[in-house]
Amino acid sequence: MACQAMGPVVHGLEKDYGDRIGFNYLDVEDPANQALADRLGSRGQPRFYLLDGQGKVVESWAGPVREATFRAAFDRLLAGEGG
Repeated sequence: MACQAMGPVVHGLEKDYGDRIGFNYLDVEDPANQALADRLGSRGQPRFYLLDGQGKVVESWAGPVREATFRAAFDRLLAGEGG
């Protein structure tokens, strides 16, 4: 799965889950975002983080990720099962 293919996957997930999960996009090349990128340990692109309501990283992925993987993680978090 090419990195370019992640945009439609993520935007489709946002459409399906956006009323229950907040989606934020971080440009790691923008110096204004460096502190957050460092806190998350972000290295390379694409990088994805699933945070709970308190901002704790529940799961993270590097590189292309299958839609089903995201859906399973989102559903676990929404069911209160964490990561």
